[in-house]
Amino acid sequence: MKTTLLISLGLVFTSVIASPIQPAADKKLVCYYGSWAVYRPGNGKFDVENIDPFACTHIIYGFVGLGPTNEILMARDPAKRRTFVNSVVPFLQKENFDGFDMDWEYPANREGAIPEDRENFILLLRELRAELQPHGYLLTAAVSAGVKTIETAYDIPAVSELLDFINVMAYDFHGAWENFTGHHSPLGGNPAIDYGDNIMLNSKYAIQYWLDNGAAPEKLILGVGTYGRGFLLDDTAQTGLYAPAQQPLPAGPYTRQEGFWGYNEGRYINELGLGGGMIWSIETDDFLGLCHSDEKFKISKTLFRALNGEYPPTPPPTTQDPSISTLPTTTQTPTASPPPPSDVCQHVGLNPDPTNSCSAVYYACVADGSSWTVYPGRCGAGTIFHPVNLNCDFPENVPERVTFLCDIRKANDISKMPKVILESSDHENFPVDVDIAKMSTTIKTMLEDLGVNSEDGNEEKIPLPNVRGEILKLVIQWATQHREDPPLPEDDDSREKRTDDISQWDQDFLKVEQAILFDLILAANYLDIKGLLDVTCKTVANMIKGKTPEEIRRTFNIKNDFTPAEEEQIRKENEWCEEK
Repeated sequence: MKTTLLISLGLVFTSVIASPIQPAADKKLVCYYGSWAVYRPGNGKFDVENIDPFACTHIIYGFVGLGPTNEILMARDPAKRRTFVNSVVPFLQKENFDGFDMDWEYPANREGAIPEDRENFILLLRELRAELQPHGYLLTAAVSAGVKTIETAYDIPAVSELLDFINVMAYDFHGAWENFTGHHSPLGGNPAIDYGDNIMLNSKYAIQYWLDNGAAPEKLILGVGTYGRGFLLDDTAQTGLYAPAQQPLPAGPYTRQEGFWGYNEGRYINELGLGGGMIWSIETDDFLGLCHSDEKFKISKTLFRALNGEYPPTPPPTTQDPSISTLPTTTQTPTASPPPPSDVCQHVGLNPDPTNSCSAVYYACVADGSSWTVYPGRCGAGTIFHPVNLNCDFPENVPERVTFLCDIRKANDISKMPKVILESSDHENFPVDVDIAKMSTTIKTMLEDLGVNSEDGNEEKIPLPNVRGEILKLVIQWATQHREDPPLPEDDDSREKRTDDISQWDQDFLKVEQAILFDLILAANYLDIKGLLDVTCKTVANMIKGKTPEEIRRTFNIKNDFTPAEEEQIRKENEWCEEK
């Protein structure tokens, strides 16, 4: 039997691949692969080559996305739905995937949703099924384990009829978004302490609800998390489940699941005759064998053994049973070389800051045809990006032999620089060097009013009620990159305004969704960061340069509410400014 490779759509769509020499398994073990793990630092980095083809019966590659609301609009419109469905088979054929996984979280339950999206989801599945089945492609979906969501999101008998199997996401029942501790992936409940809706937040309750409402047991795949969720207790004297906890556990250097995952979920899957188990996600298992030196992928393989008996040994590479037919490998040699190195991107993956090798800033570079797509990042407080190992580390761990790349003294000075804490509108806190914070005239004025100067280190908290955390993080990244820049000249109305002088770093940094770009402009204006406001406005100017009014409306989703007569009147009034 082969390992099946699916691709997941966000909506999410996922692919599945099968191992060509893996013995047949009665129960499926479906493994989602979070492809972004290739950008994690150090031992957290996980690439396709790290996947053990014998650890799973199906691998789902995540994700391909349509955007936060586009999937909803597509599913509602028969013409758009048909266009989308028609594009799926050619994509699967081109990329050698074996199927398509839907990860719409969740129909009729997200921003912009309407109750009719429950039926629109079924219409989309039905059309996909009709298109995929003649080609032998699988159609699967990741679905909710929350009963209140299931009730409004899914026509369970129809979902069961149309899908080859159903991945029930029985994890994240609890987490730091609540104000108490909780097991995020419990098998069963605890009547002694569970209360209210918490009674329903466990795997057994969710699976039984799917079964009771018409799901075929052999199609249900129970999802299990290969990661943990942590909390900071409000009071160390109050511990255990449902103990008060307002804050999450601080993030580590990379995501890793420690410990041993038990057999109880596997036994439960077999007892109910379910189709198998699903893990989220394979790259958060102990894939390097750091926690269990005797075996890699300990959690995944333990579940495989619980479902199917002994884990199959890896066969010798030089022999093969001729009676076993194998499928051609789906791995292809790349047909195109990566783009030439740029100032920021010397190679695919993580790259150090080219302007300061002693910086906490790094860049994840993805080859996109003949150009680079760049995702800026920043190491945690007190650490820098190691210019040789290409991970975040403490300055003292950078060896003397690379001091030509990184001045250790400077790194230590940076880590000890006085800080202020910037608090976003959604109450995220960002410790920032005082000199970086003062690049904002607004913050500089606040600090001066508080009597804080560049030598102070009292970590004063500055609330910024008009900037949410996601945007503030980007502003800080931009300011860190430009901390050494000379101040911009004063505005001169007589000087020609240019929009073609945006640096390559800024061009890459501002390759973001339109809504994010506009939020950055608003933040730069509110914070009074002249350089950021200048470059974001120039970016928008370049987006509309040379476009007709109608093209500009389409670009920015602006509804035209002028009548033809009003448009003509406006045109006449502004003839003087048109290019001759």
